[in-house]
Amino acid sequence: MGEVHLKIGLPPHYVQASVNFVRGYLVNIINREMGTSAETSRILLSINKALDINLDVMINSFREEELRLYLATGKYQKILIENIRRISWFFDFFIVLTLAVVGLFLILWIIYEIWFILTGVLPLERGGLSVLGSILILYAISELLSEEIKHIKGSALSLKIFVGVALAAVIRKVLIISLSPKKFQELITLSLVILALGVVFWLIYRVESRL
Repeated sequence: MGEVHLKIGLPPHYVQASVNFVRGYLVNIINREMGTSAETSRILLSINKALDINLDVMINSFREEELRLYLATGKYQKILIENIRRISWFFDFFIVLTLAVVGLFLILWIIYEIWFILTGVLPLERGGLSVLGSILILYAISELLSEEIKHIKGSALSLKIFVGVALAAVIRKVLIISLSPKKFQELITLSLVILALGVVFWLIYRVESRL
């Protein structure tokens, strides 16, 4: 089974999820038919051991294939692979650092806008909407930073985060120009963009929630 999964390109975490599903299914059947007893506990222990052994065998198929491909590469190919890994790590580190710096600058900008409102330089209505839009962007950056950290730890990168950042940016733009009646056509265009991004976000959320 592990070799077949490897041939069709099935990721290992799907195998683990399937085994956990089988484990829960068998546990429910045994508990329903036998109830709670010492014999039930012994049977469940045996089933868990058997499933863990099978899972280990299947996962080892993936590991052996990865090791075989790595050992089959030449000296310069291994050096290239290691350098690419280092460069990828540097890119991830740079992205996290950049997002953190942008977040700090945005916090300073929000404080700057609040100061303008308090001193009367910026009208309360326009300033309040501007601050609200900036906070929305800051929230989106925070989510993107959190997602990037999860990606560094090995999790898959969620596409809906990028759509969420685009939504936050467009909504901020709408909040700012909503006070200007002369930009009615631009407001309608941005509203249609928000609707399209919202549909895309919903579709991505539905697809990712099923995985």
